[in-house]
Amino acid sequence: MKKFFFSLLWDCNEDCLFCAKGKAPEGVKRRFSMSECAALLRKKRLEGCDAVSLDGGEPTLLAYLPDVIRTASGLGYSQIHLLTNAVALSGPEKVAAIKRASGPASRLKRLGVCVSLHSHERRISETLTGSSGTFEKTVLGIRNLVSAGIRTTVYHLITSLNYRALPAFADFVINDLRGVGGVTFSYIYPASRKAENLRLYPRLSKVAPQLSRAAEKLRAKGLEVSMSNCGLIPVCLLGGCETLFTDTVIDNNISSETCDTSKTESLPFFTELFNKRNKTKPPSCAACALDPVCGGIWKFYAERRGTAELKPRSRKDMLGLPASGGTAALAFEKDTGWEDPVSALLVRLLDLRYRGFDKAKIKGFKGEAAAKTAAVRKFALNTGFSRITFS
Repeated sequence: MKKFFFSLLWDCNEDCLFCAKGKAPEGVKRRFSMSECAALLRKKRLEGCDAVSLDGGEPTLLAYLPDVIRTASGLGYSQIHLLTNAVALSGPEKVAAIKRASGPASRLKRLGVCVSLHSHERRISETLTGSSGTFEKTVLGIRNLVSAGIRTTVYHLITSLNYRALPAFADFVINDLRGVGGVTFSYIYPASRKAENLRLYPRLSKVAPQLSRAAEKLRAKGLEVSMSNCGLIPVCLLGGCETLFTDTVIDNNISSETCDTSKTESLPFFTELFNKRNKTKPPSCAACALDPVCGGIWKFYAERRGTAELKPRSRKDMLGLPASGGTAALAFEKDTGWEDPVSALLVRLLDLRYRGFDKAKIKGFKGEAAAKTAAVRKFALNTGFSRITFS
């Protein structure tokens, strides 16, 4: 599947401390016109994009957002995602317009809305968004979306102001936002390095236990839990919820482009070049069983906090994971959108290991270079597999 991340505008009705987008650069137009939106949606559909994610800025500020959704639906996009703070959806009229725009009832399942909500406490939420009076509106917007039958999830950015309350936030979603389908967590992306915002970056080792508890609560109630592609936590720090890492890498390593009024480019977060430019690993990581699939830690974070928190995993550690005795079947796919399809295979193997498998049959790999086969065997051995076969 190919996905198109479409930033419709730069304008926003909040002023988040952690904003990774910011205001439009000088000389760059602040938003796409409706005709430009339609043309780009057609172009990307012809290029094979099956899914589109609409964001901003804040997309609900566009009076023609329903027309954008209607156009995407009519062009046959199988998935239409809307990322919003839902402040403008506190009234049911805009929600109804968005629902109508998705087309007949049979098409409504194509539409999903992800709402940014960064605390269940008004004070913390509005501190992070820099916008008073928005917490209740966002919560009401979520409830309006759910009441309209629109598939709705929540996006929760993890900062020093809210990480201790992640389990309590999970309880809030379960009890006060009934009908929400899941939560996407994201460690704060190092976009703002202003001195006054450095306090927002918590220690990852302190975040992980709270995140694990929150994920456990949500999953126990049948809600989906994920992490964003730009806010991953190194897998060695995700004790108890390592599949958040593998799920995120597997689900997001599709062929994707991102576009705003200034540029169009490939989504960079899992490329080797991006990791080399923005992330780092201490020497101790070289001996870690998970090293081949881990991009490392943000250089910015390492400069500020160091790397002592990282906990390399040994083969002995991985052998200690539960094993059901079952054998999983994997199909090796060369055309996955990944730079290196073998890396994709390694992540899928790790995912299986964390789900209790210690044996795997890999189809479609026979005939690959001996070095690749050796790399897969070595990774499987180091991550606790007792048997790997190729066909």
